Amino acid sequence: MAFTGQRVKRSVTEGDVLSGITQVSTIEWVGATTAGHQCVLTDENGDNVWESVADGQYFKDVHAHFDWVRDLTVTTLDSGTLYVYIL
Repeated sequence: MAFTGQRVKRSVTEGDVLSGITQVSTIEWVGATTAGHQCVLTDENGDNVWESVADGQYFKDVHAHFDWVRDLTVTTLDSGTLYVYIL
């Protein structure tokens, strides 16, 4: 996906990759539908960068991350929408 304006990446499916080296400022997961649903992000080595587990319907998790990541990958997104804000 191309970036314009406020530099937001919107992911809606597993497997989305933010290629290259990116400085992430915030990760926001909204709209999870079921308790136990997961969202997991990994880096180029498959190491977990961020993960969250929903505690119910309409779950929202916002996390200030502020870190550099190479090849950020959405490895699990069971439901909802993921926003990765980059600098």
